[in-house]
Amino acid sequence: MKSRELLDRYLRELTKYMAYDNAKSAERDIREIVEEELPENYTEEDLKKILLKLGSPYSLAAQYESKSNILISGKNYTIYIDVLKVLSIQMILALVIYFIFNIKLLSILNVLNVLKTEMITIFFSATISLWIAEKVKSTKIMSNLVKSFRIEDLYIKKPKLNKPLAFPLLCNSLFLFIVIANEVVISNDASIKILQAILFLLILRDSNKLAEDGYGRYVTFLAIFCDVISLLLIYPLLVKYFYSISFFKISLCIVAVAIIFDLILAVSQVLKINKTQ
Repeated sequence: MKSRELLDRYLRELTKYMAYDNAKSAERDIREIVEEELPENYTEEDLKKILLKLGSPYSLAAQYESKSNILISGKNYTIYIDVLKVLSIQMILALVIYFIFNIKLLSILNVLNVLKTEMITIFFSATISLWIAEKVKSTKIMSNLVKSFRIEDLYIKKPKLNKPLAFPLLCNSLFLFIVIANEVVISNDASIKILQAILFLLILRDSNKLAEDGYGRYVTFLAIFCDVISLLLIYPLLVKYFYSISFFKISLCIVAVAIIFDLILAVSQVLKINKTQ
């Protein structure tokens, strides 16, 4: 492994769970320290000695992070706020689309009912999902702190997450919001609960992808679990709209196809992980 790649892997572990502003500061500081310590014509062994002297990247990361957020902290808090913003925009857009095509159903009461249901769904889904991501982060950090740091740990290849994939998949919730709006207006409580469960699973899946920033075992198997359960839940809704040619049927089909695509991607990651072991 080249020296530059070894340092990059150390910095990746250091900044993995940091808030983005803290991550930039930490990376800059460590690079400056390493550059000052390294001799002019350094070898990989020289770099290893300096990294061992610096110690565990998780211990260093703790010096840059504050605990101001009780439930969710660091990078997870930034993701949490971003997810809330994205979903809120999607909710408003879905609401506009729904009532444009169903203008006869437009009323203040219907709008308020849809907003109430979808806002509650967004808040609890995002909060629980990122709280789970926070607990996973804490567990991983503690497990790394209790064992001594070894340079060999940096040689373990972890499949990198293709970040642009995360939010496009999350954006499929736009179509779920449209269907939820319809079920709220016609007061179909059973379908609303199913759709809320599907939306929660998709948010849980994608927010944890962003939090972990890579396809480790946890992210991969969580994605498979969420995708399989979501497909099982969406099936009765597809059956319900099977004989109708409507925008709701198309919306559910788009979501189902996106889930299947993600499931195939997750299974391919399992195969990659198994090959590396």
